[in-house]
Amino acid sequence: MNIFPSIDFVYLFLLQLTLGLVDMILVARLYECLYDRPVISKGKVYVAALLLGAITAIVWRLLLEYYRPTSTPVATVISSFLLLPFYRKSNWLKKGLFSIVLFAVACFWLSSYDLIVTPLPHKNFWLIEVMVHVGFWMILATTGYIGRKRRQVIPTSIWVLLTAISIVSILVYFGMFYHIMSRERPYAYMIEIMVMLVLLFINIALFLLYERFAAFTEADRERYLLEQQLQLQNKYYQQLERLHGEIRTLHHDMRNHLNTAATLVSQGEQKALKQYLQEANFRIGSYEQAVLTGNPALDAIFNIKITELKQSGIAVETDIHIPRDLKITFKQVSTIFGNLLDNVQEACEALPEKRRWVRITLFYINQSLVISIVNAASKEVSTWDGFLPATSKTNRINHGLGLKNVLQEVEPNGSLHIESKPESFSIEIVLYGL
Repeated sequence: MNIFPSIDFVYLFLLQLTLGLVDMILVARLYECLYDRPVISKGKVYVAALLLGAITAIVWRLLLEYYRPTSTPVATVISSFLLLPFYRKSNWLKKGLFSIVLFAVACFWLSSYDLIVTPLPHKNFWLIEVMVHVGFWMILATTGYIGRKRRQVIPTSIWVLLTAISIVSILVYFGMFYHIMSRERPYAYMIEIMVMLVLLFINIALFLLYERFAAFTEADRERYLLEQQLQLQNKYYQQLERLHGEIRTLHHDMRNHLNTAATLVSQGEQKALKQYLQEANFRIGSYEQAVLTGNPALDAIFNIKITELKQSGIAVETDIHIPRDLKITFKQVSTIFGNLLDNVQEACEALPEKRRWVRITLFYINQSLVISIVNAASKEVSTWDGFLPATSKTNRINHGLGLKNVLQEVEPNGSLHIESKPESFSIEIVLYGL
């Protein structure tokens, strides 16, 4: 097979190669827009994209006839899937859906363009080659603008629906393509162009629908978080009001306590005095806070949650060493510790009371807050959603939000590590720059 029958085809290949490399770079930029920063530097991603683009063009040139294009949007999209492992911050459901939709968009755009320009007389092949890529670049720019907020999560049922729409449209595409190519006059009917364009816009609209549903899900999460914070604040103020009332009563009765104790001593009632002092000590002990860090937000949440844990028969061990002026917000505290300690309580309540325990460790080093929470567990986690344990509850939209909300609060300036063992479950979090 003659790869380049004339010098013109060499120039055409170089043009196609250049356009294909631009395609690949723009797709890599789109992935960053949709899936957040890659795990390696952007420069390395772009080098990998250029290598993929060059290899794709050369391989197709060796396999196809000399007059066939070597760098098409469809070939670029398929090759670009090898870049997806670099974008680990996004969940695989989103990457799977968007990969299918992007492939469909590339197919519909290329076929629509081919059906439109091929029948035209006096064609400029160089201009046709450039314009198909320019149109693809505009589609990539539109897609990147739609997905610029990088929302990640939608309900699974909606994901299945959007994926099914795109897959069905691809099946329709292949059916139409086979029908068009098998007849004598492939470019005879305008209706096929209209169908291709409609399916193209439907698939582009799927990006928008994903963002809309993700926004609704995010708003629902924000509402859930707000309700959780309001409940914690309400509990805190109720507890504070109760403690203040009890302390006022204690101060008011303190003289009577002292007089009673003095009377019992003078009368030699040692047994009665001992019992009385034990009762007084119990009352005074009930006013003490479970944790006193000097940070109002941490003290509020910890004392509420640790009280609830102890009421559930859970042995609580704390080791907390943090500065009083720690720059952590009430939202961070309530989201992280509220959710984690709720999970601890739920996990321990599934165990016999003798096996219920939790160890909470906090320390501050190098402007970073290190958090470690280890609790008893009934079994090792077997089902995971990414690197988070999957919820076993039926309402997965409202349940299972706890750890995801914690991760969302930690991710911008921190890290989270989870370890599950047959008899324990541990979470380690580091918050930087506090």
